[in-house]
Amino acid sequence: MEPNEHVTRGVILRGTVGSTAHGLHHGGQDDRDEMAVFVEPPEYRLGLKLTRAQGQKLHPLEHWVERTQPEGSRSGPGDPDLVAYNLRKYLRLALKGHPTVLLLLFVPPELTLVEPDLGHELRALGGSILSKRAGRGYLGYLGGQRERLMGHAARSG
Repeated sequence: MEPNEHVTRGVILRGTVGSTAHGLHHGGQDDRDEMAVFVEPPEYRLGLKLTRAQGQKLHPLEHWVERTQPEGSRSGPGDPDLVAYNLRKYLRLALKGHPTVLLLLFVPPELTLVEPDLGHELRALGGSILSKRAGRGYLGYLGGQRERLMGHAARSG
């Protein structure tokens, strides 16, 4: 079984994030950013099986990226961009206050694509995961976005 099949089978929470979740999408002109959390099979967690992501070295199945466009190319209207994290990595990033990762815990029901009981339990922990560290992360993120909008930040691509 391929790693992407393990990710799909193990998903406990999946939702639409990015500009759509922030209410900043441009009427059909945006790609579709999605994030998911999955529980990987035991053989990956125990290190008995490893995967290779986009030419990288072998590693446990910690995250999975699925795009319709090649890496480095801009996604077009409607193109799905999925970033999936295993539960351990997701919680590690969330507890560090990573703004993009935290968004998944708070997307509205209409943007939630998969949420079985375990995903519901994870979302219920949202208030316990937030901290002042998350606030600092959001302020940094917002400052960076403001710089981009004002044309002060170097642009890539």
